[in-house]
Amino acid sequence: MRGRKPTPAVLKLAGGNRGHRRINHNEPKADMKAPPQPNFLSEEEKFAWEYVTEKLKSLNLLASSDLVAILSYCHFFAQYTTAKKHLKASGEADVIETKSGRLVQNPWLKVVNEALRELNKVSSDLGLNAAARARMEVKPEAPQSMAAKLGLGLK
Repeated sequence: MRGRKPTPAVLKLAGGNRGHRRINHNEPKADMKAPPQPNFLSEEEKFAWEYVTEKLKSLNLLASSDLVAILSYCHFFAQYTTAKKHLKASGEADVIETKSGRLVQNPWLKVVNEALRELNKVSSDLGLNAAARARMEVKPEAPQSMAAKLGLGLK
């Protein structure tokens, strides 16, 4: 397949379909079920799992078929937090001195940067980063009368 990745219909509709492109109405819908959480996740990955599944659910984007994307998000989140802890332990130095006296880039800085880059990609794929949110539009619900809120069926 060539060209841009297609934007999911739910994101296209939420963003107002600015380009007036064709919308695939036969696209599979999100089932709003989180895939089962694997038992091999670390504590950081479990934290990320709870966070990302809750966010996807609140955006009506949660699908049990997104297991790999959610696992990727959790993996890169854990990789980022671990590398960030090591970077902080080394004094947040961008450059460190080797045993031979050479100055080199702190290897943890590279891990932090790569993990953030991948985390941004996965966040975009899941519709979670700022650029994805900028394309969305949440329409407020129409105000209801007090009788309707109470379920009295009056107008």
